[in-house]
Amino acid sequence: MVQRVALTGQADDLLRQLIQDHGPLMFHQSGGCCDGSSPMCYPDGEFIVGDSDVLLESLTVGGAGKNVPFYMSRAQFQYWKHTHLTVDVVTGCGSGFSLEAPHGVRFMIRSRVFSDEETAALANWRPLCGAINERHARPSPPRFESRISQLQKGKPMVTQTSIEIKLADRRSPPTPGSVMRANVQPEPIDIAELDTLVDLPRAGAQVSFVGRVRTHDAGRGVEKLEYSSHPTANAEALRIANEVLRRSEGVCAIAITHRVGCLDIGEAAVVCAISAEHRGQAFEACRELVERVKHELPIWKHQTFTDGTDEWVGSA
Repeated sequence: MVQRVALTGQADDLLRQLIQDHGPLMFHQSGGCCDGSSPMCYPDGEFIVGDSDVLLESLTVGGAGKNVPFYMSRAQFQYWKHTHLTVDVVTGCGSGFSLEAPHGVRFMIRSRVFSDEETAALANWRPLCGAINERHARPSPPRFESRISQLQKGKPMVTQTSIEIKLADRRSPPTPGSVMRANVQPEPIDIAELDTLVDLPRAGAQVSFVGRVRTHDAGRGVEKLEYSSHPTANAEALRIANEVLRRSEGVCAIAITHRVGCLDIGEAAVVCAISAEHRGQAFEACRELVERVKHELPIWKHQTFTDGTDEWVGSA
């Protein structure tokens, strides 16, 4: 069966922890149109779904014994219905109402277009929403008593002091920013998309770096170039980006993508986009990120020269 939504290992681990702390959970995605948007995670039933929502998937969380329903607004689903979604976890603060916020991380959506085979398998899939949803898969009502109900039963009201303490416990420590994307891919890199991912209102400066395939190297003409990556390359790209983020003062967002496969002269091989509070911080973080990707990312470059010789290089 084709899944519309899946979890990364990090998302599965975090959900298990949140289920232990809060009980059954649910996701709701009501905004965002591309990679990097964040679904909201609530206690199951705290967000009331209805005619305007679609149940996309009931996500199985390993070892927790609980499924987590993933809902999306019906209007938003019209844009995403041809897309497979993966729930991932990145460093940084998302919405304060989402349960992961106090942990200094946020859930983030990564997406890809369904293959022709997957699209065919989903041809008879029908959205579960509205009255059908209420009869078959709607979450139970919230498992807490209203304040009015407490008063009617003679129970003491929660004091303002205790509410303030609970809110203080939920506040996450300040974080330097977010890694919006860190990956390797065979497809051409959309430079404008990475710039958009890091374009945040609180950023006063934005810097981009584009490394391209050039016509020559060490005095020899380059005919073509091919990059190969180790299976851990995506994880390593994320690790490097997170480490640069933690070390860099004032950085708001980071996005980094490296190409793999065959590239033509002039194509972008690596693109880095960074936003920060000030230009010096953005320039410094961008330089560090590019240098670390060049020396640490497990990618190999195979160059073919115009004189018929070739060469393998152990980094980008």
